[in-house]
Amino acid sequence: MNAVQPFYFDGHEVRTIQDEQGEPWFLVKDVCAVLELGNVTEATRRLDEDERGSVVLNTLGGPQSMATVSESGLYSLIFTSRKPEARAFRKWVTGTVLPAIRKTGRFEARPEAAREIPPHVRTIPPSLRAQIMHSATQAARMFSGGSGDVYEHFHRLCDLICAGPAQFNSTTASYEGVFNEWADRSLVRDQFARVQCKDLYASFVEWCESQGHIAPSLRRFGAWMRDNYARYDSRVIYYCGIRLASSLPQ
Repeated sequence: MNAVQPFYFDGHEVRTIQDEQGEPWFLVKDVCAVLELGNVTEATRRLDEDERGSVVLNTLGGPQSMATVSESGLYSLIFTSRKPEARAFRKWVTGTVLPAIRKTGRFEARPEAAREIPPHVRTIPPSLRAQIMHSATQAARMFSGGSGDVYEHFHRLCDLICAGPAQFNSTTASYEGVFNEWADRSLVRDQFARVQCKDLYASFVEWCESQGHIAPSLRRFGAWMRDNYARYDSRVIYYCGIRLASSLPQ
């Protein structure tokens, strides 16, 4: 383990430490103080074994073993907190703490990924959201070469759960051909172009009406687009490398 690196959030000290692989771990006592989770032992009991650890620190009373939590475990604790500041704490961790301690080229949750949680995700119980976040973190590590967006995987998993097995199996499959046909006729590959999601969806709805199709929801359309095209999130969602066939090159 490397030396302890303290950060400060809203008057609270949040101590971090990196393991031999360069991965950050957070002192559970500090995290629980921010999130107002009173029982440290109970807070970490529901975490997976690979999300829990310990470190020996020198204190005024001598060496003391203190519980730590991994990045995945940290997200799980955040989602179990009902404190309004939990969202701000999450954004602070992903936007300030992790970029400060990450090594170049390692897995990184990008600051822009700390976006607002969509309303349909809030319908998922906090305990289940914590499990989904754990799965999303592992998926980002396995499928994105160590540089994936954990929140991108998180939202995709939430979309599948909110859709339900029957809806996902039938609706997605039935619209796959419609999506592909619209894309073949309406989109042009252009590496220097980008187009707003709302403009793409407007084109898709118009095309569906002309073909006698009932257009699926914007959420379903967005899920398909994320699976097939590069996406850039800011205050406005853009898709890069494509443009509408009716638009001039940008």
